[in-house]
Amino acid sequence: PSRFCIVAGDIFQSIFDAKIKPSISPDFLLSKCYRTDPRALMFAHSLGMGLFEDKKLRWLEDDEWKTCGYIVDKTAGGSFYRLSREPLRRFEDLQAADSPAIKIGRRKAHTLRGISEIVLGAIRELSQENPTITPDDIGIILVDSGGSIYKIQDYLAQEIPRHLGWPVNKAVDTKEKQAGTVFLSNRNNVKGLEFPFVVCVTSDITRDYTYRNSLYMTLTRSFIRSYLVVTSHQDEDMMDKIRQGLSVINERGCIEAEAPSQKEKMDIMTSIAQENVRTTFFDLCESVFDEFKVLPAYREGLRKIITEAVGETYDREDVSDVVKFNYEKMLKKDRL
Repeated sequence: PSRFCIVAGDIFQSIFDAKIKPSISPDFLLSKCYRTDPRALMFAHSLGMGLFEDKKLRWLEDDEWKTCGYIVDKTAGGSFYRLSREPLRRFEDLQAADSPAIKIGRRKAHTLRGISEIVLGAIRELSQENPTITPDDIGIILVDSGGSIYKIQDYLAQEIPRHLGWPVNKAVDTKEKQAGTVFLSNRNNVKGLEFPFVVCVTSDITRDYTYRNSLYMTLTRSFIRSYLVVTSHQDEDMMDKIRQGLSVINERGCIEAEAPSQKEKMDIMTSIAQENVRTTFFDLCESVFDEFKVLPAYREGLRKIITEAVGETYDREDVSDVVKFNYEKMLKKDRL
């Protein structure tokens, strides 16, 4: 009997890949995303690529937009774009047009308690609007990097059961979804997962490429609604543009954006190329060690543990997880 192999790939796995359009022609090209509401996908792409901002972080050529499932409508001179996607009804009983696929929550919160109150408020709002909601339906994702997110995670893991009566699964520790629990994670343990509702928590929206790619990825983990919570100081002009961009998506069903000039496009691609030049494994480890203030005596041992646990990876979040978990254990052991 004849044998064949099917190879599938995600052309938008990273919105900052140097080449979006495949170098070979696929037999089938699925231009629809069947998990995420098109409005949420358009917003996530826009936020990730900086399309609402004057200075874009990413831009695609017309054929690349089409490859990614967009319908391209532009002015005669090509300076103004309207990008839309075909509507998708995943559930026939879901009135998608009447329910926002994205909500933005903004409130200054500089303490663990303040951040917890915002997250609890988002969950209560979702619960009121969806009476049959269960803990399994919610994923809480902390988008930022650095040691502070572990304090936020630990605090939320105590406050959610205390105030809502729902158990919490800290995926940084378990590395998996668990039935009957609220999924709580940093941005490193959510690829391939989906939830009806996602609460994405970030202190502010930076222009870092890795951060924006993670923001795009986390916002698209939901198939009903994503709730973006911005907890700290953020440029008001930028937030106004983001809200306006979301309003256009919700009301007109498209992204409206000014196209960058040819020079700006070249600058964008140069910046992406430079960003994609990876640092050495040693330098990455040293950077993470500095972030966690790891004492020199522990660094060589930790580097060996990292290599054994995840290989000589260049994923900063993987390395950060291993360092946090093992460095605390090393310190406790030496104190005994």
